Amino acid sequence: MENISVIKNGTAKQSEIHKRLSNIGPEIAAFYYDAILISKSNQFKTVSNLLGHLAREIDSGLRDILEEESQKDEIQKKLSSEEIQGNFDFKKFVDDSCKELKKSKGPIASILPSFDLEKLVDDYCDKLKKSKGHIASILSSLDTDLDSKLAKDWILIVILFHKYAHRHGAWKDVRPPDAMKKLWGEWEEVLYEIIEIIDDFYCTMEKSIEKIRKSKKSKIPEKLKSFLKRQSRRRYFFRTLKQTGESTFWLKHLHEAGYFKPNLNSEPVENDHILSSDVFGYLEHVAIENQKSSSKEISDCLTEIVNDIVDYRKKTGERIKNPLTDWFLIEIIFRLPINSISEDHIKFTVASLPQLRHVAFSVIEELIFPTLIAKKKVSYLLQILEFVLDDQKDTNHQSQVLKENRAEIAKLCPLEAAEIAIKKINALELSIYCILNPFESSYHAILFLFLEAMYQEADPKDIKDKVSQWAKSEKFVYIQLACALIKFHKELQCLLNEPKIQERYEDYEPYNFQPDYTGSREITNDNTLQNMSNSEIVDYINNFKGDRYFNIENAFRNLVGQKPSKITDEIKLFQSISRRFQVQLLSGLKHAWKEGKTFDWEALLDFISGIINSDTFWKEEDDQPINDRNDFLKDVSRLLEEGLKDDKHAFDPKLLPIAEKILFQIARNLESDRGSSDISDIQTDLFNSPKGVLFSAMVSYSLRCARLNKKAQSERWTDSIRIDFTKRLDTEKESAFIFVSTLGFYLNTLWYLDKEWIRKNISNIFPINNFLYWKASFSSYLIGYRLLTGYRFQKDIYELLKSKGHYRKALKELDDKTDKELVDHICNGYLEDWESLDDPNSSISFLAQELNPTRLSKVLWFFLDYPEKEKIKSKVKPLWKAILDRMDKEKMDTELSELRANLSNWLVFIDEIDDQIYEWLKLSVKSFSRKNHYHFTDRFIKALADKVERFPEKVGKIYLEILNKEIFPRDPEEEIEKIARTIFSSPYHKFALKICNMYGENGHDFLRNLYESHKQKQN
Repeated sequence: MENISVIKNGTAKQSEIHKRLSNIGPEIAAFYYDAILISKSNQFKTVSNLLGHLAREIDSGLRDILEEESQKDEIQKKLSSEEIQGNFDFKKFVDDSCKELKKSKGPIASILPSFDLEKLVDDYCDKLKKSKGHIASILSSLDTDLDSKLAKDWILIVILFHKYAHRHGAWKDVRPPDAMKKLWGEWEEVLYEIIEIIDDFYCTMEKSIEKIRKSKKSKIPEKLKSFLKRQSRRRYFFRTLKQTGESTFWLKHLHEAGYFKPNLNSEPVENDHILSSDVFGYLEHVAIENQKSSSKEISDCLTEIVNDIVDYRKKTGERIKNPLTDWFLIEIIFRLPINSISEDHIKFTVASLPQLRHVAFSVIEELIFPTLIAKKKVSYLLQILEFVLDDQKDTNHQSQVLKENRAEIAKLCPLEAAEIAIKKINALELSIYCILNPFESSYHAILFLFLEAMYQEADPKDIKDKVSQWAKSEKFVYIQLACALIKFHKELQCLLNEPKIQERYEDYEPYNFQPDYTGSREITNDNTLQNMSNSEIVDYINNFKGDRYFNIENAFRNLVGQKPSKITDEIKLFQSISRRFQVQLLSGLKHAWKEGKTFDWEALLDFISGIINSDTFWKEEDDQPINDRNDFLKDVSRLLEEGLKDDKHAFDPKLLPIAEKILFQIARNLESDRGSSDISDIQTDLFNSPKGVLFSAMVSYSLRCARLNKKAQSERWTDSIRIDFTKRLDTEKESAFIFVSTLGFYLNTLWYLDKEWIRKNISNIFPINNFLYWKASFSSYLIGYRLLTGYRFQKDIYELLKSKGHYRKALKELDDKTDKELVDHICNGYLEDWESLDDPNSSISFLAQELNPTRLSKVLWFFLDYPEKEKIKSKVKPLWKAILDRMDKEKMDTELSELRANLSNWLVFIDEIDDQIYEWLKLSVKSFSRKNHYHFTDRFIKALADKVERFPEKVGKIYLEILNKEIFPRDPEEEIEKIARTIFSSPYHKFALKICNMYGENGHDFLRNLYESHKQKQN
């Protein structure tokens, strides 16, 4: 149907009335729609008659919804003929109404002269006995008496309509439309007020449910079908039935009305007609209540509903698979009387459980197993157990459900349950070295521990042969299990008379022997290494044969980390171990130093020098997948850096010259190393390549020297490293991208060491005409600032780079890997007034005008995450305006729309919702959608809650706009409640009433108590 809002001259109020009537039903909305078209058309001759008829149809439709039959009857009795003069003086009523209407100067006041009121009174006084039902119906619909102005207006208008609805006389002139059109205008005012009452969702629902409740039982199903056509009403109805204490009363009526038909179930798609979680939640509630006080009628009805759904098949012959409804069905099935649970129910359960994933184990643990165990339904129990033991993925939940129920299962059916476990174990291809660890949750361990529990409860005579067979097996896990059972059952210890079993029992006492996967009893733990002397450790490492290098390396590294002094005291002994183990030695020492331990650095540095000064060291193969030499060099640099960075825990300054020689020896031998030619992940090379780690150590060395020398001048670093770095600025001599990347990363540190060197060489550090080198250095600079300084920006550095055009170049040419850091730099510059929106050439203006949604989202979050909120308040509004002004010139796509929506978060920085901010917020809300609202709702709602006391009207309107987008925020609840509560206390309480009702209508009742409290105060 065409929307009234698009009809020429249609008003916003008419559009709203039509929208709300559409919520009631299509027919009553169609009556109103046609009336609007007729009232605005010059094509109809009988406008008065047509409008009169349509108005009466709308009137009767509204009363049909609102009227309470028993209340109407009671009112109608008071309007009996004997009490007409005293209780309902129609003439006086019309006179009083006319006086009030004349005073009000409303539309009816202007048309009263068109009516012969005296004749009207005379006509209707005679017919009052017939009219009293109509009057009583209106009073009942409004739940009021004749003191209500709305009731008087409604009654009077309807009486006036009656004159126009019927024929005037075939021989008479057509009635002129003017008076009727004026009357129609007044009817729309009354209609708007009536619809507001109907639009009170909670009130309408409660009255309507009670009305149906009091109907004749035979009529209840049909009335339910009519009333619950709207999804919102269905959801509310089924949701609240669980709280009324009358849930079982409605079951049969709902069943007869067809609300549990299996064809209403569907695959899990968004559909108004599927059996919803509210419907199944209600059925589950009935099943729970029926468990407490069983009723055969209820049990039979539930069983019939379940059977219909379980047995239903699509045309393809397949059952409907819906995990949500299947879950509820299982919950209902196992709350039925045990005799009502059938084999088909079990088959359905087993078929449905795999879809439920970890929820399946929860329902098995808490409901299915306890029910079947309590009722001793062994055959059903074993079918469910088959499913549980079959799952090899969700071992955590599998272990939990078996742990909680295996004792009871063992008492009920140990041998049968054990056979299922044995079948699953036999299907596994277990290594002979597989072991049983009672503390792990691997699939095979779960099966064996379950099997053990079953056999512990079994009669020893029944398991003797099986245990004997396991004890002679070649697989460790079976031997372990057999030994455990022999130890548990005294009756089985006779098996120890057999020599082979006796020998196995002594060697493999349960769970004590846990060999590694090779079956070797060689040393695999730290304790044995720690008890060795350094010479024994060296011999053990050098003579080790086997595949367990990884375990031995870990053991050695851990030993070094725990006892570093023991190692450095005799460190020369370790020159003979492989480079692979020397790497672990350095790694262990680095960890020890980091933990605050001490050791002999002089001996260590001599040890390192001896290795790297050896010609053979630099001739080692460096093209292996695991390059032990490069790993050694990286760990040398990392260890030195760890020993240099903290003045409170650094090695002796007298050792600095030795450390410097080591660094330069490494540097000289790495001259030919160009590093990676791929700069897409240059920062990885910075932290993980030999050169990258070396340059980092050289910077740390320079810083340590600068702190020790305490130079006041700008040149704080050592001449040797300054000269070396200066030479490397020539890309002919240092072609590796990693060097300029290091300079960029440590730019802030190098500025401290020698700012004039930076100024002089800035164009070589960031070679603007050599894109690859520039990208390597500038992207590293952006990341280094974040990691090393925590964004403590220096104005001089920012202004220097800005003046050379580096930030603008980065905005245009860098990829998005460093976008966040780049945006953060520019936003910080804007906060510090190093960037201005008044300057069209500034980087912040570029960001606003570029209108890149991804980058501007980063701008948005920079401010939202910035810790000093007060500092940025004055900056946000101008930037917000600049972005929205630029958006006005572009067609909104999905990304821009989402950005505009997210800008609403900036309300947290705004003190006043002035008219400009209000319009901006309306624009943001216009872009809200179900898809993206989760990204901004919480923060935005908190901001609205903070301002609702001062701006209740604007906040109320904005919030209703959100709800009109079918977005219903749930968190933070306390802030939403604050918004509604505050608006209730303001002159705009109707907004709060609408908010509460819209939430309720869409399945969210957390504002219900607030709504009830407001209603009580009103009454």
